[in-house]
Amino acid sequence: MGVWGPAILSDDVACDIRDEYHALLMIGKTSEEATQYLLETDYPEIQGTEDETVFWLALALSQWKKGRLLPEVKQQAIAIIDAGTDLERWQQDEKLLKKRITVLQKLKDTLNSPMPAAKKMRPPSVWHSPWAVGDLLAYQITNPTILYPEFLHKYVLLRVIKIRKIPFLSSMDTPWHDESILVGLYQWYGDEIPNADIVNQLEYAVIGENDVIFRGKCTETCMELCIYSNRELKQYPIQCIGQDASYQKGISPFFHTNYWEYGLHTLISLDHTICSALHRYFPEAGQGNKD
Repeated sequence: MGVWGPAILSDDVACDIRDEYHALLMIGKTSEEATQYLLETDYPEIQGTEDETVFWLALALSQWKKGRLLPEVKQQAIAIIDAGTDLERWQQDEKLLKKRITVLQKLKDTLNSPMPAAKKMRPPSVWHSPWAVGDLLAYQITNPTILYPEFLHKYVLLRVIKIRKIPFLSSMDTPWHDESILVGLYQWYGDEIPNADIVNQLEYAVIGENDVIFRGKCTETCMELCIYSNRELKQYPIQCIGQDASYQKGISPFFHTNYWEYGLHTLISLDHTICSALHRYFPEAGQGNKD
C-alpha cells in the first residue's frame, strides 16, 4: 500500500484513479464513460479490499474538481464517509486517524458545495521524434560534471535505430502516443562535426554491462533517449547530419533491443553514459582526440 499521508490524494491508488480519470477526459470521454471504464478495468481488482473506499473518494474528488461529479459517485463517497468504513486502516495511529476524520469531513463539505464550471479538456500533449530510423546524429558533450572531462565539448555520433511508441493510455488504444528513440553510439569523438561518410570506417560502442534481476549479466548496446518537449531539445547541441535507409529494413544483430537490455536516458544524463562508454575505447583520450 503506497500511502504517505491522510490526504485523499496522498495514496498511490488515489493518484492512479485521478490520473486515469483525467486522461480519459482528455481523449474525449464523458464523465459517465470514464467512470464506467474505471469500474470495468480498475475497480474489480480492488473491490473488497481496503482500497475500495479510496477508489470512490478519489474519483468523487477528481470529478468535483473537473466540474463533472456524477450523482451516483457522490452518493457512494458520502456513504463511505458517513459509515466510517474508510477509517479502519487508520485505527492504529490516533493522530493520523484524527487527521483523516478531518480530511473526510472536508471532502464531504466539498462534495456538497457547488462545483466549479466544467471546462473543455485539452487533448493530450505528446512528443514525436523529429528524426527517423536511420538518421545519423552529431551530439556535443556539454555537461561539465562528466567523470571524464577530456570529452567536454567534443562531438560524438549517434544512430537512430528504433523509434518506440508509448501509448498515452496503456490500457486503451488511442490516436495519441509519445515517442522515444533508441540510439547506437559509434566509437568516435572529435572537435568538429565530421562528414557523415566517416561512419563507414567506424564500429559501434558497447554502452556497458548491467545486472538484470532474474536474467543475470546483460550487455547494453543501445540507449533509449527520452525527450519531453521540443523546447527541451533546442537547449542541446544535437543535429542530424545523415540518413541510412537500410536501418528501416531491420536492426543489426549487434543491438539488443529487449526492454530490459538498454537504459533510459534523458538529455541531462546522456553525457555521463556516453563518456563512460567511450572511455573504455579511448582511455588515453586526455592526450588528444580521435578524429
